[in-house]
Amino acid sequence: MNLYSFMLLTEETAQAAEEVYSEVAHYGIKEYLVSGVGLLVVFILFAAPLFLAVIPANIAKKKGRNFGGYYVFGYFALIPAIIVALVLKPVEVKEVKTKSMSEIINGRRKK
Repeated sequence: MNLYSFMLLTEETAQAAEEVYSEVAHYGIKEYLVSGVGLLVVFILFAAPLFLAVIPANIAKKKGRNFGGYYVFGYFALIPAIIVALVLKPVEVKEVKTKSMSEIINGRRKK
């Protein structure tokens, strides 16, 4: 991306923000939020993170970490949560030797 296209992008963003501000000033915030653009803004700010937070949570779950904790982390800070989940080392699962019911009853262990 060169400087000219970045300037155009910034000007377009500024114009879009100015349009939103003028609509809110003209109609009021309540009417703006129930309009089509307002619903899109509400979706982007609140509903989209609900779905996107699953990404770092699944990565962490595959590495043996807590799904719920990383879901909440991903909801509030998506990009850092993805980075942390990718950098995590998998949890090593220790193998536990268990006795079968017959060994417990008979009092001896398998070798």
